[in-house]
Amino acid sequence: MENNDKKNILVCPLNWGKGHATRVQVIAGELVRRGYKVYIAAPHKYNKTFDRSAYTELVNIWSPSIYYSGFFPLFIDVFFQLPVHFIAFITDRLRLAGILRRYSIGLIISDNRFGFWSKRVYSIYITHQLRVALPRAFSFAGSFISSIHRFIVSRYDECWVPDLPGEDNLSGRLSHHCSQPSYTYYIGPLSRLFYHTPRWRGSPDPCRGISSSSSPSPRGLKAQAPLFQIRAF
Repeated sequence: MENNDKKNILVCPLNWGKGHATRVQVIAGELVRRGYKVYIAAPHKYNKTFDRSAYTELVNIWSPSIYYSGFFPLFIDVFFQLPVHFIAFITDRLRLAGILRRYSIGLIISDNRFGFWSKRVYSIYITHQLRVALPRAFSFAGSFISSIHRFIVSRYDECWVPDLPGEDNLSGRLSHHCSQPSYTYYIGPLSRLFYHTPRWRGSPDPCRGISSSSSPSPRGLKAQAPLFQIRAF
């Protein structure tokens, strides 16, 4: 995108924890720095997630979050929530045209929000999961589910993968060595920490390692427990 073509840009993160929101914040912040007006389509709660300098306005749009019971396997939790998310998809499709007109949107960037694409406005889809991974017991359906996802991706003009191409990558089989559209681009890992200077830099006690976990509660809290035990050492 050239600076002489100042389009208003709509950025739409999936409401699945904070991972999708924090990674598109990097893109949104860079666009604002280049002089674009960026509108975030997300639930109002993301006011606390996005740095205020990373967007022009947050367009409050209802979107159900993924709830993990902590008792059932992940795929069961997600399966029983599919009807609600289908309703969210329909809601996104119905509201999109009005948003495009109201804010004079010239570009859509959707992070796994299936309903945010338009035939009239250039649309970009962000995903790290070109191949959908299923539990071993349901692996026979993996190709079918992945083909549905590829159909969704085909509605967009570009597909961005927030990872590195080649063998040295983060997503492994999810985004590599699998069928993908010809307009797929690996844009490198995205982290809002790129714009922060590590507190340990220049410290006499340098950082020896970094650990991270990502999952909505209560499953996320369970994943973090071993990390705090390691920290004690």
